[in-house]
Amino acid sequence: MADQKTRSVKTLLTEIKTATRDGRTEEEEHTLRKAAAYLAAVEAAKLARLDTLLEDISRLPANEDRRRLKAKVEELVQVATGAGRIGEHRQVQLKLWRTRLRYLPFPPRPATPLRQQEGVPLHQQLGRAYWTTRPRPQCRADSGQQCVVDGGPRAGRVRQVPHADRLRPVIDELQEQKKRGVVRTMWQAYDVTCPHCGQEAGAWCLTPGEPHSAHSKRARELTEQQEPRL
Repeated sequence: MADQKTRSVKTLLTEIKTATRDGRTEEEEHTLRKAAAYLAAVEAAKLARLDTLLEDISRLPANEDRRRLKAKVEELVQVATGAGRIGEHRQVQLKLWRTRLRYLPFPPRPATPLRQQEGVPLHQQLGRAYWTTRPRPQCRADSGQQCVVDGGPRAGRVRQVPHADRLRPVIDELQEQKKRGVVRTMWQAYDVTCPHCGQEAGAWCLTPGEPHSAHSKRARELTEQQEPRL
């Protein structure tokens, strides 16, 4: 509501300047200058707030809780929407954080990951942490990344649930491990140091969004080798 009022005042101020261009008194000129200075100060404060939020979110670890990061990104978008012209650099930063949120793994469920039920979709038989443990070359989803739509008008967009053929091998393997009493150790991309850019565990890759493929591959190798988590 405050942002709408600010825009309304700014529009009204422009209209007054245009209408009184040839006949303003000195007092009117002074009032207009004060109003313009006030609006400029309001916009500067909004941009300063946006810069502070961008700096704060950049300090979050790459393995930050997805819900917290989502709340931070939503706050960024809200502040940016009310800040007017934010400039190309800030626009790029906003796009980057939206992309990183898209590739951040869902938090694992504390319950038993495998729930065998007849007629239940495969994605409902696994905790979310198991959805992206294996790559799916058909849609170019690497380990740690969500599946995307293969074709049609929505091709390339992220799917809400993984492809069934990506989940079936995971379920089969977990069923076998459950019979043997094996507890599987799982690694996510940001749990390890990136072999490509050298970023330490818990730090973002030096990419505009998703982690380097080598990062995801290393996490997958540790999962397959069942290396213990520290």
